[in-house]
Amino acid sequence: MKNKKTVYILLFSVALVWGIVFYRTFMAFSQENELPVQVPEQKVEVLNLSDHTADSYQLAFNYPDPFKVQAKQKEVAPHETASIPAKENKTAFSQPVPWPTIKYTGYFNNVKSKKKITILNIAGRDLMLNEGETQQGIKLLKNIGDSIKVSFNQSIKFIHLN
Repeated sequence: MKNKKTVYILLFSVALVWGIVFYRTFMAFSQENELPVQVPEQKVEVLNLSDHTADSYQLAFNYPDPFKVQAKQKEVAPHETASIPAKENKTAFSQPVPWPTIKYTGYFNNVKSKKKITILNIAGRDLMLNEGETQQGIKLLKNIGDSIKVSFNQSIKFIHLN
């Protein structure tokens, strides 16, 4: 008997909740037919505008076009070029030597020395290097695991695992 009583109470409460939901929904839609509220008209003051035609400016277009590549030519007097020796005309920077193709293919741990042995492919040759070793002008500085740090001709690069 107790069980039927709770079921009836729950059914009544569910019907009450849905009744409230439907009542509020229908009341919200039925309020659209109300008359609009009339707003009293307000007089807007006209601003005192001054004539700004006398305040005209001219843009200066005497700069070069930034989207065109222009060759910079330096005008040098003929007597200045003759006095400069041929040694000074050379640039102080030497041409950079291109890096060989280096692929970092992996590493394994040496059980005896407990060091990482790195496997590299340098210009088509597979090599195994420890940190600090040099092969074909390439020095392995550090093995991080997912990448390595190498140097070649005093420049340093990081190479990621392929």
